[in-house]
Amino acid sequence: MDITKSVPFSVSQSDSRTLVSQVADGLRQGVVGGIYKPGDVVPSYRDLASMLGVSQIVTKAALRQLADEGFVVSRPRIGSVVRDRAVKQWRGHVVFASPEGDEQYVGTVLATALRNRLSEAGYIFT
Repeated sequence: MDITKSVPFSVSQSDSRTLVSQVADGLRQGVVGGIYKPGDVVPSYRDLASMLGVSQIVTKAALRQLADEGFVVSRPRIGSVVRDRAVKQWRGHVVFASPEGDEQYVGTVLATALRNRLSEAGYIFT
């Protein structure tokens, strides 16, 4: 990426948020706002550090946070690529166990509610 190109946000030492939060929030807003589209490569942590005047440790942490949140995925020799938010990502297994007996109806209702909430959060059920 050409580091003469600017990023759509800035950071400030006087902001109450940490620098990592400011960088992560700025990149997140860029993704949500459509500045960075699915498949786009966001600026590298080195380029971001240079453009924003912060350390590389700050920008690495911000990109790691966005990856943990599912906004970007790190690709070797490419960088951080914006994920398509419509694509579901496997996040692990969820096991729901309920006791047998008279409370079967309650267990079913709870399992359904749990499944719906986890589906909304991006978990995939099979």
